Amino acid sequence: MIKVFEILEEINVSFYIERILVIKLERYIGYNFNDIRFLKLSLTHRSAKLKNNEKLEFLGDAVLSFSVAHTLFNMYPCTNEGNLSRMRSVLVQRSTLSSIARGFQLQKFLYLGINELNFFNIRESFLSNSIEALVGGIYLDSDMEITERTLLLWYKKYFNMIKPSENNKDPKSLLQEFLQKHYLKPPLYSVYFITSEYEFFVECKFGKFMQLNTYGQGFNKKDAEKKAAKAALKRIKYFKENV
Repeated sequence: MIKVFEILEEINVSFYIERILVIKLERYIGYNFNDIRFLKLSLTHRSAKLKNNEKLEFLGDAVLSFSVAHTLFNMYPCTNEGNLSRMRSVLVQRSTLSSIARGFQLQKFLYLGINELNFFNIRESFLSNSIEALVGGIYLDSDMEITERTLLLWYKKYFNMIKPSENNKDPKSLLQEFLQKHYLKPPLYSVYFITSEYEFFVECKFGKFMQLNTYGQGFNKKDAEKKAAKAALKRIKYFKENV
């Protein structure tokens, strides 16, 4: 009988702790779920071997992209499509989403598999994907209007920071445009190493005879290429200022 009471007490304590965490996270994100199952599912990574957040992530990606595009469309009615697309890309890219996630301390709330339980080294992709899943969860729990209103709160400082300008261009686009302007070949990107943690190391070759090279690393090939291109732009700027 005592054993039964101990088990019931553990269940009550566990439920109480979980409820506190839910309330805390809802306060961070500025939204209270009607159905808490959407919140739990949005935080469950596939490594946890449970029903996971991948489908919510798929939905949230589309909802987020539309919501950001809709907001930019209304904020900048006179800005052309190319500039709006570049701004949207910056606002929905992995680094922006993971920054939002860390602002919510989302790393403390994720359901991860035992091999991924490293609080100090949670991958950027886990955080950004979970933000997309969270958007999908909020959309299913409410509607588009409430979801957009919630996203406006999340993105307030990012919308204030971003402006229609050349600075919003992807580093790869800027490098390619610079090389084309000077009648040089497009840069060549190649992966030269992938770690066991799936971190990519990329080399970028450029110049008249492809004699110049820079490097970048990231948790996917695209991010690593962007960083290599950014390093190339810095190198070009150094040559222009010092040669």
